[in-house]
Amino acid sequence: MHRLQSDEVLHFYLGDPVEMLQLCSDGSGRRVILGSDVAADGGASCTVSPGFEYEDYESGGREELTRGWPEWRDWIAALTHE
Repeated sequence: MHRLQSDEVLHFYLGDPVEMLQLCSDGSGRRVILGSDVAADGGASCTVSPGFEYEDYESGGREELTRGWPEWRDWIAALTHE
């Protein structure tokens, strides 16, 4: 779980579908599936634009994320380290 200052575009090429949890600044969230069924799933590596800079990267902590998105508590616990 992370936040970037720049836009991040995910690319899916082959393999099993990947589930992503997206937590929005308005307190909402959604699960997104990236997979080979382009019509149903979208299209997973990523590109960041402008280029990736570590100072623009913010790791999400479990406690902070759970406080902001309590309805996603189980998913957040599964996707974060203590």
